[in-house]
Amino acid sequence: PAEAWLLPTARRLFTEAVEKGWDDRYGGLICGVDFNRLPLNRDKVYWVQAESLAAAAMLGDLTGEARYWRWYDKIANYCWQHMIDHEHGGWYRILTPDNRRYSREKSPAPKTDCHNLSACYDILPIMQRQHGERGAVSSL
Repeated sequence: PAEAWLLPTARRLFTEAVEKGWDDRYGGLICGVDFNRLPLNRDKVYWVQAESLAAAAMLGDLTGEARYWRWYDKIANYCWQHMIDHEHGGWYRILTPDNRRYSREKSPAPKTDCHNLSACYDILPIMQRQHGERGAVSSL
């Protein structure tokens, strides 16, 4: 099929992203690397975490490989501990490399919650297949 390249490419890109982008000291995925795959921006940006969380769940679901679910748990725990505002809701947009907020600002125009909401949209059906209705809600 025309899409035969898609899954191997997604696996390769995800592996590269977590190997080069995961911050072993403070947790979370850094914003980006340069052309030599060296850290370019060590800030933790909400959309990077959200899209990586969804990718881990999709790859775990499609391949059945536990390593993707371990990454899902690792990224989800990081988001829960650092990115999510448990008092007022929403995700902080950008954290410093050591997970301090630059500001309390969340979702300013035009930066909406589209990434974290679309991650939930992608993840919920997977969790329903994996764990049933009850597990889908408790997984997020």
